Amino acid sequence: MDTLYGLTSHFRNARLFSPLVSYIPQISQIAFLAHVAGTVTAIPSMTSGISEFAELYKRNGINYQDKKLTNPGKSGDEIIDKSIKVGMWHGILNTASFAYSGYAVWSRIGKEFWRPTGRQVWISALMVPAVGVSAALGGELGKSCTL
Repeated sequence: MDTLYGLTSHFRNARLFSPLVSYIPQISQIAFLAHVAGTVTAIPSMTSGISEFAELYKRNGINYQDKKLTNPGKSGDEIIDKSIKVGMWHGILNTASFAYSGYAVWSRIGKEFWRPTGRQVWISALMVPAVGVSAALGGELGKSCTL
């Protein structure tokens, strides 16, 4: 939503964004509320993710037996190493997203319509693909790690 706000604000006269110009305040408000919701819901997700990663690290990976069946020809250590790397990158990207959303909420409190700054628009544009990659990595943890 921050990216949409930035595009709409910057390209007001473009045919694609001109219908949205009158909704710029609402776009920034919805973006702020999305960051609040993301930050609040990330807290239980992070706590469960940390405990699952600890189990992954301690017990030779999640679904170890299933991964041995779905990865014939690979050693157990190779499967475990791949699972740990995928879990680590999934956690790092999610933590970055959580940190940015927390910063976005904190920095906008008290501002008119909770408008993002230009820097926040750019960071938000970079976070969208990071969250997508993190989601794909998280999905990969549940099945065989064949990335």
